[in-house]
Amino acid sequence: MATQPEPPIKGSWEELLETAVSLSANYNDEAIEIYRKLATRLRKMPAARRHAADNRLQTIYLRSATGLLEMSLMREQYDEALEILDLLIDESDGEERRSWQAMRRTALVQSGQPDVTLTELREIAEGPE
Repeated sequence: MATQPEPPIKGSWEELLETAVSLSANYNDEAIEIYRKLATRLRKMPAARRHAADNRLQTIYLRSATGLLEMSLMREQYDEALEILDLLIDESDGEERRSWQAMRRTALVQSGQPDVTLTELREIAEGPE
């Protein structure tokens, strides 16, 4: 018989994230401030602390940042979305990093900056010197 997971502790990082996810599922802008609060506070923590305990806080940080990214793109708040994407690119490597970079180029085009995207693509095509 499977047991139900314990509900998050009131006021915990997990509860705040759960609240933001629930609000964003209903396109409620209140989620934006919660995601922003979580992402900002967790980003300021030392990486070692975020990665402790099986990456508990790092996972919450990344879920908060991606939630904020989704809400920003949906609301066409491209400056904030691009800032978040830059942070996610810095936090990742390999295929995940390439995916965030591709999303960044898409956001640049959506924000009316296709010239920046073309410049970046040319740099990628030319490769390291």
